[in-house]
Amino acid sequence: MLLSLKHIVRIQELMYMGHMRQQSGFNYLVGVREFQGLYIVEQIADGTGCTFLCGIKILCANSKELIKEIEVKNGVRYSRLRTLELVKVSLLEILEEAVRHEGHSFNYENANKLITEQLDTCYFEQSRKAILNWAKSVGIL
Repeated sequence: MLLSLKHIVRIQELMYMGHMRQQSGFNYLVGVREFQGLYIVEQIADGTGCTFLCGIKILCANSKELIKEIEVKNGVRYSRLRTLELVKVSLLEILEEAVRHEGHSFNYENANKLITEQLDTCYFEQSRKAILNWAKSVGIL
C-alpha cells in the first residue's frame, strides 16, 4: 500500500495515513502516532463488526529507520490499550537488548514507569480532554 503524507488526517492522537479495501470486505488502514521522537505505525483491518490489529512498526522519526516490527497473530482484536501494551513491551525489550549489547546499564523499573506514562499520554490524552470538555458543556463539571 503506497501512502502519501499529503493525505494525513488526524483522528484523536492517530494520524490517519490511508486505507485500501480488499475483496474480502475488510478496509486495511494505516495510522501513525508520534511518540517522543518515534513514529508508531499501526496497521489495522476494519470489517463489519470487528477490527483487527495486523501489525505495528516503530520508526525513528528523524531518520525513518525501522527500530522494531511487531508481528501480530491473526485474529487479534484492535484496541488502543492492547496496542499500547505491545509497544511498551517491545520498547523495553529493545532498550534492554541495546543497553546490554553496548555494555551500559539502566533502571528497568524507572524506564518501565516512564515509558508507560508517556505512552498513556500519547494514546489517551486527547480522549480525556474530550470527555472533560463534554462534561463541562453539559454542566457536569
